[in-house]
Amino acid sequence: MSGVRVLTNYLAEQARINKPPTSPNTTTNSVSYEQPRRMPSSFRSGSEGGIQKDLLACPGCGPEAGSPQAIDLASILQERSSYAPSSPLARSVSNVSSNPYAGICSTALPSTTHIEEATLWSPRSGDIKAGSLWATKPVVIMLLRRPGCILCRYQARELWLGLKNPLERLGLDIVCVVHEWMDAEVAAFKPYWPGAVYLDKDKQLFKFIGGGALLQASALPLLNPFSGVWRRILAARKRVKQYNLVGNGWVMGGVMVAKAGGGLTYLHVERELGLPAPHDAVMEGALVAAEERERDTVSGKLQHKGSRLFRSISQLPSP
Repeated sequence: MSGVRVLTNYLAEQARINKPPTSPNTTTNSVSYEQPRRMPSSFRSGSEGGIQKDLLACPGCGPEAGSPQAIDLASILQERSSYAPSSPLARSVSNVSSNPYAGICSTALPSTTHIEEATLWSPRSGDIKAGSLWATKPVVIMLLRRPGCILCRYQARELWLGLKNPLERLGLDIVCVVHEWMDAEVAAFKPYWPGAVYLDKDKQLFKFIGGGALLQASALPLLNPFSGVWRRILAARKRVKQYNLVGNGWVMGGVMVAKAGGGLTYLHVERELGLPAPHDAVMEGALVAAEERERDTVSGKLQHKGSRLFRSISQLPSP
């Protein structure tokens, strides 16, 4: 019972911290933002909508990084189907920086057509178009400020360890994109991110999440020893022992979830140094992308069968 009481207290505290603003109709640059909802902690099994409802171990999603927690896909599917975009869960906030954990509502997310032609590069693939990352399957993209940064290495490590397996089970890729490439730095980053790393040659993806311009970090929080930045640095030091100051760490990054064929289901912008994307919000965006891909696949199969049936009927001899 003590474990249940601790979990209940934690969820109540998170609900208090993440309580949405009281003015639901305030807008900022005509963009709406949705308060991310906590993943339910119930445990069930079965299937719904073709997506397996098995429990996905997510060590990065708990109250503490590295603590085990299971994500129940079925509960999220059921919860999401119970609200509409016009419900109180979809709200606007007047100041994005005052609510940095707010995920952007899918109905107001910018179109990926602006970045599909952006050039990405890696030693293995050479030059590719950004749109090729999500051309056939959904993908989670982490935009990294600096590979040698202690906060960046910590964020990358937690995202990879916490979400790689759940995302793969949903059929999503996960990649990292940097805005400058130094061979030694990218190689040293490998233990924290074993997956694919690409260079955004013209910083188009970074400009995309900044609304058309690079979002620059502020150094003011570093002057306050009690700021959230320093709390995150102290937490990161427990996991990341090697780091450096090589490179430009002032261009802000983020995390986005792109659907197969284009379009976003989630976007997190790093409004403060080291501010991570909540793993539960990333997973919910991934669930939406996985559902849409499965729906499109089923629809495509039905259309194919229908066209074959039509051709067969049309080839029958006339009576």
